[in-house]
Amino acid sequence: MKKNIALFGFAIAVMVLFGAANGFAVRLFRGDKTINLSQIPSPVFNKMTPAGVLLGKQLFSDTRLSGNNSLSCKSCHRPEFAFSDTARFSLGVSSKHVGRNAMSLSNLAWQPFYMWDGRVQQLEEVIILPITNPDEMAADTAEVLLNMNADNHYRKLSKEAFQTDTLYFRHIAYAISQYLRTLVSANTEMEQQIAAFKDSKTPDNAALVKKMMPFASDKVVAITFTCLACHTHDLMFGGLIMKNNGIDSVSNNQGLIVSTKDPNDEGVFKVPTLKNIAFTAPYMHDGRFKTLEEVVEHYDSGIQAHPNLSQELKDTSGGPLRLNLSQKEKKQMVRFLEMFTDTAFISANKE
Repeated sequence: MKKNIALFGFAIAVMVLFGAANGFAVRLFRGDKTINLSQIPSPVFNKMTPAGVLLGKQLFSDTRLSGNNSLSCKSCHRPEFAFSDTARFSLGVSSKHVGRNAMSLSNLAWQPFYMWDGRVQQLEEVIILPITNPDEMAADTAEVLLNMNADNHYRKLSKEAFQTDTLYFRHIAYAISQYLRTLVSANTEMEQQIAAFKDSKTPDNAALVKKMMPFASDKVVAITFTCLACHTHDLMFGGLIMKNNGIDSVSNNQGLIVSTKDPNDEGVFKVPTLKNIAFTAPYMHDGRFKTLEEVVEHYDSGIQAHPNLSQELKDTSGGPLRLNLSQKEKKQMVRFLEMFTDTAFISANKE
């Protein structure tokens, strides 16, 4: 019975994965720096323009957005690391560590909520929070606007983007949001494999996926596509739902519960994208795992029995799932995760 359930889930995952090949992910399949802004969703109050994107890109790197002119958005979201930070917790202007690991930034336009605890639904608001947070960038908004409006280049771009040469604080949030929405990763090794095999005549799903992952055992192939239940498909491979992944047995009032006050949301965090995961160590909301090997070890043998543990991570008796992978299979799992690397995305965004 358990085998039949696993095979059913595996078959569904394969159909979902290959369905993505005919969707938006493939239409955005690219290896260069260009992208059609009309393809990227944006709110009606902040329609994307070339001038707005350029202004946002420059503001993203501007240290004048911080209280002591020492930090920019890019300080904690570094392009060479898929816009994440190599530190477990980034340092704010007062040299105090922030409370969460810096998430990578890609495909944000398609995400329904933001932050590890999912408390923000609008990307523009995400921009404002760290800039004004006293423990992060600690900006004085009046001083920021004074400095930005003294910059004739910014005033010119503001005029083109927002029909006014006076830069207001909302325009800073709008412009940076426009830039971030252009950070589209859609050319991973996984997506290349999907595109290559989408018209395959191979009738057997397992054999088809095995062609994509010839390095993996049958057991690993089944497990990896079961991962798609949370790290959902079609351009994203994560970022769309929230789950408890059993990294703790007690969560101390952390996660989505902070917003909802619902006990069922304790320890529930955003499922991050797998895109460029090989570049975004350390891992989890608190950066506790330094390597992909440690991440695999967690899912193999370290899942804790939290009251809100995701159903996908429970065994048939309701306890924490144990994969019982061999050392060889653990290496295969790491290789699978490395298939989500988009070298074109990393190269295009390096300064």
